Amino acid sequence: MIAEVVVARRLWWHGREKRLAEIAFILIVGVWGVSFVFTKNALTEIGPFAYNSLRMGIGAVCLAVMAGRQWRQVKWWWGVPVVLLGAILLGGYSLQSFGQQFTTASKAGFLTGINVVYVPLFAAVLLRRWPSRFQILGVVLAFVGLSLIAVEGDWRQLQFGRGDGYVAASGLFWALYVIVLSHSAQRMPILPFAALHVGTAALGSSLLWLWQEPQAIAWNAPNLWVGVLVTGVIILGVGTSVQAQLLRLVDPTRAALIATLEPLFAAGAGWLVGEVLTTAVLIGGTLILFGMVASELGQGSRGAGEKESKRVSDRLRD
Repeated sequence: MIAEVVVARRLWWHGREKRLAEIAFILIVGVWGVSFVFTKNALTEIGPFAYNSLRMGIGAVCLAVMAGRQWRQVKWWWGVPVVLLGAILLGGYSLQSFGQQFTTASKAGFLTGINVVYVPLFAAVLLRRWPSRFQILGVVLAFVGLSLIAVEGDWRQLQFGRGDGYVAASGLFWALYVIVLSHSAQRMPILPFAALHVGTAALGSSLLWLWQEPQAIAWNAPNLWVGVLVTGVIILGVGTSVQAQLLRLVDPTRAALIATLEPLFAAGAGWLVGEVLTTAVLIGGTLILFGMVASELGQGSRGAGEKESKRVSDRLRD
């Protein structure tokens, strides 16, 4: 009898832990979404290369400190994947941030989230892994949604809205990042590995900053430092470690579906600061959201390493 009571209490506590972890993960996803507004505001004070240098540099330092004893596990052969992933991360962040200067946080959230449906396309080409029916449906829905959100003009002169094309193109880099990470980081401790390739991306962005943009920093600009600290410390740094702990308790499928809420949080935050959500954006965003969900549901056969890689990518791209 006593043993049954103990088992029942343990099951009850485990269930409660899972619910609390899911709630905490929803809050983290909310921060991801809101960060699009912070980044949009920060880019009014500084150029995209400078902004990325600051936030990725601070994020890399936070990751390096939290890695602690895991640095003892670093191997020399990490060099190639570190440089490759750093270059991909640099490309994704550069396109995304450049585009965010000219589009709204709401649209950027939806257009960034579309990277979920790019992953099966890259997997089909690079890994010869044919997408499932759900994933194909997700690609179709996301493409239609992308067209509604980003394409402007009449049928004779269709073109991407200023900034939208760059943000949408950044999704190709995030999808490639997931594929490469899933095949290079399965047996690596995530914190030092993330610190190294995020730091590599920060170094590359710093060189582009020195080459392309003014070196002056608006030290007294609250918008800049809110964006840098939220994305660099809370999302890239502390958020990476906290989320890794939470996702030990959350079912992978539920975690993936919760992550698709990010564009909704971005749209909500944008609306709160005065952005106009047009009918095209609402319908297109809804189609992208459905496409993301369909794609996630179609990835049920994904390996554990690729699932973890997708979560890391979600953390880094916001």
